[in-house]
Formats: sequence, C-alpha cells, structure tokens
Amino acid sequence: MEWLILEKRNSKKEILEANKYRKYNRLKLTDAINKLPDSPHKRFKYKHYTDLIYKTIFGKTSKELKQERGIENKRCIDFLNAEELELIADLENKVAVLIEFGISYNEIKEKIKDISQPLKNIAWLI
Repeated sequence: MEWLILEKRNSKKEILEANKYRKYNRLKLTDAINKLPDSPHKRFKYKHYTDLIYKTIFGKTSKELKQERGIENKRCIDFLNAEELELIADLENKVAVLIEFGISYNEIKEKIKDISQPLKNIAWLI
C-alpha cells in the first residue's frame, strides 16, 4: 500500500506541477541575481547560488548529485521527484528574497545553514 501512495505522490502530473512551481521560483531567483551589481564573476553567481541551494537540501552540489544518480549529459533538475522540486523551489524563493534585501552571498549561506540539516534529512527520505 505504501508503494501505491509513493507512486501517486510522484505521478507525472505532480512532477510537472512541482516543476512549474520551481520554474516560477527559479525565475524570481535569476531576476534577483541579475539585479546584483556587475562584476567579472557575476555569471558564476547563478551556479554558486544553485550549488548553495543543492548543498543545503541534498548535501551535494548539482554535479555531485548527478554523479551519485548516474545522470550524464543532462540537467539534474529533470531527474528529481516532485518533493525534491518543491524543496528546491521553496529555497530558491527564500534566497531570492534575501538577495533582494541586499543580503550578501556569505550572509545568505549562514542564514540558510540553520535549515540545512532538516532539509538533508527530508531529501534523504525521498
């Protein structure tokens, strides 16, 4: 019975809905990053924030997660389940708000560190 519940929770429709929610929040995050002052390293900020979010949730960067799950030459995001996508979307939204309030990357990293362990535990269960 538990398997049927898990299967229903991760149906294609729910994954599509979760990905739609994630895309909306990702856009908010990229817009916030785009508004940051120009610097020679600005283009790497997207990757840095993405990896910060992945490390907070999974304890791994997107590259490490891809290696762990055997994903080659594809986007990691395309191989996540609905719950994982929702965790990412929620944290992307929080990080976007912090960026818009002028909080630095290092301060954001410190602020979300407090929530990282519970998220890693949730991601592990998924």
